[in-house]
Amino acid sequence: MEEQNIKSAGEAEKREEKQNTRRSRLPAERAEDLMREIKHLSDRLENISQSGKSGEKANLLKEEIENLKSEMNEELRELLDIDESQIKYFIEEISRLSGEIDGLALEHFEISGEKGTNKEAVKRLKRHLEVGKLEEELKNNPENMAARETIAKILKGRSWNKILTGLETGDTVVSFLAPSGNFLSVKNMNDNIFGMQGADDVIDFRKKSLKEAFVDYFPNVEYDELEHNYKQGIFKIKPASDESAVKIPDLLNKVCAKVDDEMTKYINGKVDEILAREKNSDKIKKLKDFKKQLNAGGFRFNFGLSKVGKRDGENDFGHIVEAVGNTLQMAQLSREKKDGYGREYSDEAVEKEVSDIANLRKKIYESGNTIADIGGNSFQIFRKDGEKFVFNKDILRALRKGKFAPASGFENIFAETNLYMKKLNLLDIVKPFTAEEISGKSDLVGSGENLKNKLEKLNGLIEKLKNKENKFTPDDVDAVCKELDKDVKDNRCTSVAKFHKEAIKITNCAYISVDALDLGVDLLLEYESALQELEKETDVLKKKNNMKEALVKSGDEATEKMRNVRGKILSVISEANPGVEPLIFVGGDEVTIALDSAKATDELLLKIKEKTNTRVIKTVVAQAERNDKNTAETTGLSVSDKEYLIIDNHIKAMEKSEKGTEQAKKIEEEIRKLRLEAEKKIDRIKFNLNEKPLFYLPKEIKTEQETHSYLKQKIRERFEDFITGRGLDKFIVKEKGGDFTIVDERGRKISGEDVLRFVKEAGNDALAEFGVKA
Repeated sequence: MEEQNIKSAGEAEKREEKQNTRRSRLPAERAEDLMREIKHLSDRLENISQSGKSGEKANLLKEEIENLKSEMNEELRELLDIDESQIKYFIEEISRLSGEIDGLALEHFEISGEKGTNKEAVKRLKRHLEVGKLEEELKNNPENMAARETIAKILKGRSWNKILTGLETGDTVVSFLAPSGNFLSVKNMNDNIFGMQGADDVIDFRKKSLKEAFVDYFPNVEYDELEHNYKQGIFKIKPASDESAVKIPDLLNKVCAKVDDEMTKYINGKVDEILAREKNSDKIKKLKDFKKQLNAGGFRFNFGLSKVGKRDGENDFGHIVEAVGNTLQMAQLSREKKDGYGREYSDEAVEKEVSDIANLRKKIYESGNTIADIGGNSFQIFRKDGEKFVFNKDILRALRKGKFAPASGFENIFAETNLYMKKLNLLDIVKPFTAEEISGKSDLVGSGENLKNKLEKLNGLIEKLKNKENKFTPDDVDAVCKELDKDVKDNRCTSVAKFHKEAIKITNCAYISVDALDLGVDLLLEYESALQELEKETDVLKKKNNMKEALVKSGDEATEKMRNVRGKILSVISEANPGVEPLIFVGGDEVTIALDSAKATDELLLKIKEKTNTRVIKTVVAQAERNDKNTAETTGLSVSDKEYLIIDNHIKAMEKSEKGTEQAKKIEEEIRKLRLEAEKKIDRIKFNLNEKPLFYLPKEIKTEQETHSYLKQKIRERFEDFITGRGLDKFIVKEKGGDFTIVDERGRKISGEDVLRFVKEAGNDALAEFGVKA
């Protein structure tokens, strides 16, 4: 207790010191806003149990809140102005106290008996829920400047807004690129190491580490964080002088080295935590192998540097996309460097890489164009499609997942093929808009406005929110709430904040995960096709223009594919449930839907799968698991604890959907294996060409070799038809109470053994139709 008194006394001295340095006083209306925040904190504390350790901490927090309240009451009574630093002081104090209350509630929640809660995941989700509370505050009190300023920051930071409005011709932009396509990829950390929430923890720490390193090494350089997501960080930097500009590449190398060191230590710690409790021998091996690779190479966070070129037309943003794309290209190329983490953009470096990719493809093709795996399966690496080469999807899929194990003697061509796949990412740039939208030639999907007008309208709202002289009308409030409630990439869908806010209100909720098949594979094939177009041009100026066009168009086919999937989902749900507005959360190649479980029937799910050709997973959270917080008194938990229990169930339900996806992938993997077995079987077939065929043979088929090829192709097609006819491409995965059930379109529960049997039957039937014995 003595230590606590000393701590309280020290904090009181700090508060007094800050009060003595004030130059003016707080306006009455701002004081009222902050007083409301104080009351909100006090109310939250009342909802936390006052027993044991939590009770002692709660009492200390109450004392701090009362002290802050006294300070603010004094300011309110005097009704005099105070400078912005004091306003910031009060807001920071409220934020700090709010964070401590969050920690107290989580701690007490675990004391209450609920284990397995991911604290960081709950905190992240609560940040999304706070957006809903801000909306309500804005509706109830449009002149609340604290709420308005926070909402303005949220809208300003939304996808690519700061990039497209914060960069102009001549500006310097730097992009940092996280490791991908190897053991440190988000996919590997999600699927095999940490799970989705654990991988999110890694991403959050990386963002924090990068920003802190930037501050350490760039004290004399202005910088603005334009975008920071799971994959990349994009910054605008403005050197104080020409001398500062010269030092930038060296300073950026130091930033990346610091992040490398901190991330390596942090990830090692997380792996050690899992190893300490893990019992599964396979998982333990994966974790140890992961850790070995990490310590051998570290966490290489690469960068690229470039300047923004000239705008091409009033409504065009292509020059900005090109500059960002150039920085990402340099970061991508720097992954192969050993003497630094990045470089400044140069046309020559990119042209050389395009040429190197072409030469590597040619080398692989002319070296036999064949690779075999340890399962005895042989693959053609490329197939010809007119003048273009197309990477084999089966190889590409396995390489992306790190699951292709080459047979003895194929190690060299495997290394070259794997390198080729990685090099295709030269055109990889994650952007939420298509080339047509970026150029201003088409409206944003679901918006009815072009990109330039949309951004001007959005930033006009942001300025209104920030300016206290502007009186907010009901129409202004409505416009802001609409922006907060819809997804940036697809205005037809709900924002992440609205999804979470509304989903936890559904007592009997079904979480439906729709996972697009092979989107990542298709994206790389899209890059491959574009790179082959770039190879053709020899004129220097045209090369530069073609590269800009390729960067702006990059990923458009994948973007349109996902938009098409989301549109079909909305249509299916609307037809089945007229008037119901589904909650749809947009991911990369996934869509998550929250719907009342009574409406999420098997028929609905199968219809979604049929229309979209995706994996469809359903996880149900029943009322017994949801435990509505209004019934807190019947369970012995406080309302605050009940809120955390609901959030925790919400998070765990989404994690169960992830596990259901793995179940679906196992079925698909079984089908793929059997397809490969069928291919080998078909290749071994000896047709008796002297016997009259049991089917029509086209007149253009003349030779024995042509007949063999034709017969084999027809059998392959019929094999696929039989698989489709047995519904093996039409199944859903359902989870309830921890149990997963796989159901086909006829309502049958199926397993991996069923798939094996059905596919063998399909192969035998396909062969028999052509008079061939299995």
